[in-house]
Amino acid sequence: MQLYRKHLAEALRRPPRYTSKANVLMHSFGYVSNELSHEEKAHFLQSIERYKNRKIPFSALSAMIESWIARFGEEYLKNQTFFEPFQRS
Repeated sequence: MQLYRKHLAEALRRPPRYTSKANVLMHSFGYVSNELSHEEKAHFLQSIERYKNRKIPFSALSAMIESWIARFGEEYLKNQTFFEPFQRS
């Protein structure tokens, strides 16, 4: 248990970098992109760039992805703790 606590504390010591979060969003985007219009894809990719330039918050992009998860019933993404870190199984 002591070793577990040590490693958990190490993992949680610093929050994820914004670039890591952008990578997760891009990976998630790949799961729904075939279902999106050209305009939706372009808007999301422009928004990613704005997020990387710290012009919009992460929550704006997360909400976009989450709406597509619900719209397309993307089960793999729906079950990811990245989007629902405290969901019950």
